[in-house]
Amino acid sequence: MDDDIQAQWRSNWAKLVGETEAQAFQVFLSDENCPEQVQALAREPLLLYLLAAMHRDKHLDLETLRSGDGDLVKVKIYRAVIVWVLTKQREKRLNFDLTGCDTEDLRSILAETGLCITQTGTEQALVSMIEKRLVDRGHEAAKKLIDEAKKNQEKDPLKNALAAFYLKAATGLDNSVEFFHKSFGEFLMAERLAESFWLWTEKSAKRQVNYAIKDADLDWEIYDLLGYDLLTKEILGYLMPLLKLGKPSDYLENNNTFTATDWVSLFERLYAFYWRWSQGEFIEALESSTTILPLNKAVQLQQYQIPLGQRQADIYTGLNILMLLLLINTYAQSQADLKEKIHFYPCGNPDNTEEFEEERLLKIMGYSECLGAFTFWGNLKGFLSNADLSSADLSFAILSSADLRHADLRHADLRHADLRHADLSNADLSSADLSSADLSSADLSSADLSSADLSSADLSSADLSNADLSSADLSNAYLEAIYWNHGTNWNGVRGLDTAKNVPEALKQQLGLIDNGQ
Repeated sequence: MDDDIQAQWRSNWAKLVGETEAQAFQVFLSDENCPEQVQALAREPLLLYLLAAMHRDKHLDLETLRSGDGDLVKVKIYRAVIVWVLTKQREKRLNFDLTGCDTEDLRSILAETGLCITQTGTEQALVSMIEKRLVDRGHEAAKKLIDEAKKNQEKDPLKNALAAFYLKAATGLDNSVEFFHKSFGEFLMAERLAESFWLWTEKSAKRQVNYAIKDADLDWEIYDLLGYDLLTKEILGYLMPLLKLGKPSDYLENNNTFTATDWVSLFERLYAFYWRWSQGEFIEALESSTTILPLNKAVQLQQYQIPLGQRQADIYTGLNILMLLLLINTYAQSQADLKEKIHFYPCGNPDNTEEFEEERLLKIMGYSECLGAFTFWGNLKGFLSNADLSSADLSFAILSSADLRHADLRHADLRHADLRHADLSNADLSSADLSSADLSSADLSSADLSSADLSSADLSSADLSNADLSSADLSNAYLEAIYWNHGTNWNGVRGLDTAKNVPEALKQQLGLIDNGQ
């Protein structure tokens, strides 16, 4: 909605709620402290209405939304919207009369609907798919609703219930629903994931040593949730704030958050799955078809005309788990109570010979290419900051424009790697083999390149400010238009006499003899 259409909407809104309230809402949106995320969402018709109605009902204030974290602000808005829709838009009794479900059951049904719509990839889902998932999960309220409707020969009771919460009949597809607003589906998908994360960390009521959800059940749940496509940046952006804000089932009271113990438990369970997946355990299962989880996921989706194969389900699941582990690792490194407890090694711990496989990430990159060229690079390049890839073999890897800030790449094999425009600031590349690597326009500021092999590497236009190049080998390296400063350490650097296009200012600084060559 542009400014003119927004103005027309506000004029009509004033006729409904009065000029005073309409003006107060406009002042709210125009306030310099109103987050830009709120102002952006107010450009979308449904959300503008919901924000205005929440403001009218005193369920929206700047103090609640004030935060420097854009994703957290958006999550707060969506949660507030859902709470308002479920509890304030209409009386609780009327909600029940319309839908046959109480508030918490409706929240759970909405989350499952968001998952179904997201997994179809078409922004709409068959009602039968939603019903099947709810019944399989043992959702008693939904099962009761469906059973009673069958007795009374009522058609699509779940569809009728969802219609009360801004879902509509899908265009051109019978007995299907879609959200009026696409991002509602993505947010609810994130909530569904967050709900599972909580469940995966819960310990057995009888024995607090064991998890309530066994490993075998966890394996299937991971494929079931993540084996449909790669998680979007929007869904991933919602996840971390959701866990910080509390359990989906508790957020009406907002009195529960993910603890350090929960983070460690989640990380350990996901990492155990990742290690087995990277070994090909699930895709290569031979016992019987019932144990081939990626096949089961593909068959499940194909029932609803979603074209997905066994190999696709396997790759999507593994890459999603890898992204989640990288996100958790980055978050943990910023938290004092988690920094020493969570440490992710995509290739395994180099100190553990049974676990470490130097080519693991390289193999994953190759496996992911089955989905299309540059699948790994195109989708995971932004998640590698803080990753521990020490001693990993990444030779010939395509990592251009990758976010490798603070990454540990000590002793890594990066020969011929494509690292153009990569952000390697503050990365540890000491003793790494970067021979013939393309580092043109890479950000190597404050990076540790001590004793690194940079022979024949292309460092054209690279930023080497405050980098440590002590004892590095720059034989035949290309140094045209590099940037360095007084903080760049050149002590003991080797091979500058054969390096190409060394800036004159650097030659003078280091006292090199220029023979005019």
